[in-house]
Amino acid sequence: MTSSAAIHTFSVYANPKLGEVYIDLVDKSAHTSYEVLNAQKQVISANNDLIIRNTISLKALPVGMYTVKIKNRHEVMIKKFLKL
Repeated sequence: MTSSAAIHTFSVYANPKLGEVYIDLVDKSAHTSYEVLNAQKQVISANNDLIIRNTISLKALPVGMYTVKIKNRHEVMIKKFLKL
């Protein structure tokens, strides 16, 4: 029996109290980008040139649910975050 382990090239986590989402890259050469979408699926923030440690501020946005879509050549991750 063989199994394949996913190799994650980034991690995503949030601090709802501060209104921030963090994206940490394992390797900057992976050409990682992100989009922040509101509940209506409108892109409200994006960046195509991420560094090793990235902070996305949601402070100026109204309270609600947001989706952060992170992608590179190897994987796509979609996370939902609640802005308090």
